[in-house]
Amino acid sequence: MGLLDQICALKWIQKNIKSFGGDPEKVTLFGQSAGGCSISLLPLIDGTEGLFKRMISQSGPLSLTFSPEESTKLVEKLKEKLGSSKMKDLVSLSEEELIKINKDISDYDNFPERDGINLPIDLYAEYKSGKDIDMLLGSNQDEARLWIKSMEYYTNLISGETIYKLGLPILFETDLKRMSLEDKQNAYEFKKILSGEKIWKIVEFYNEGVFRIPLNKQAEYHSDAGGNTYVYYWTYPGKIEIMGACHGVELPYVLNNLKESPIIGDEVNIDLANEVQDMWVNFARTGNPSTTKNTWEQYNSDTRKTMLLGEEIKMEEDYKSEQRELIEPLLKYYMNGNFLQMSYDVFQVYKIAALAIPALVIIGLILRKIIKII
Repeated sequence: MGLLDQICALKWIQKNIKSFGGDPEKVTLFGQSAGGCSISLLPLIDGTEGLFKRMISQSGPLSLTFSPEESTKLVEKLKEKLGSSKMKDLVSLSEEELIKINKDISDYDNFPERDGINLPIDLYAEYKSGKDIDMLLGSNQDEARLWIKSMEYYTNLISGETIYKLGLPILFETDLKRMSLEDKQNAYEFKKILSGEKIWKIVEFYNEGVFRIPLNKQAEYHSDAGGNTYVYYWTYPGKIEIMGACHGVELPYVLNNLKESPIIGDEVNIDLANEVQDMWVNFARTGNPSTTKNTWEQYNSDTRKTMLLGEEIKMEEDYKSEQRELIEPLLKYYMNGNFLQMSYDVFQVYKIAALAIPALVIIGLILRKIIKII
């Protein structure tokens, strides 16, 4: 329904933009995360042809969607809160009751649904047919590390980093449960080619599997169908070392909010900000993000030219190719990093329980001694 609302807004823009000095044939959409995903999805909906000419999707992959099965979780939570499964009971709720229920279950809000009605079931294949739009899209080096911060909202007893490090392997094993044996081997092989701690290998699996590779596949199909296509990869970090170049870190640079962001801190790269803003504006004006300082080459399935945006701004050919080759077969699973739909019937949960029980026993014995002393 949100996507359909956006289409209504775009129709209004087409009708009225001339009154504001705009050109209805050069409308450019851009957004990040949910906004970027919306923009990636809009060209796939019937009736959007001609409503916009260009799109910039920042960390907004097609993977940030739900299957019909995933979408039922919210419905079940709603029925549970309502204490009924009848529509007449839902429509009889007051505005205040609806607001309260919405707050109680907002963690379970749905991503756009691949329902086969408004959106196609196979989103990637739809881009093979060709869309008459110019496309600029990309992701950040450490996308999934933003979740470290978001985990802090769930409890004050344990740090967000601890919950993250315990929970991400559970999510990984949940996603593996849906995969064929061959695809599981790809996931295991992906971890083998990386160095460092297991947890950061899993983080990179989600950086690639949820964000970069889905966006690159979208770009590949669009380009192969004749579409004007540019891809970036953001590597410049924010101020919190463990979060690196996390999800959203590029926003202050693009929007020129360099003094307003708690993520980037005081270590701002002014040259990078100025260059990125010129790139985005040039793309909106002409369909080409190149500047006087940097030539941005188009993305295609032969060279996979990607603009790296970081301490150094440069083009790379088929960046992280080995990781791409291992992740691409897994795109059909539409991994979306949704913690609230993970399974607890996995090895990692039993491992945590096995470690926790002895600790709880020891704490219990210590408390008993303290009570006796008192």
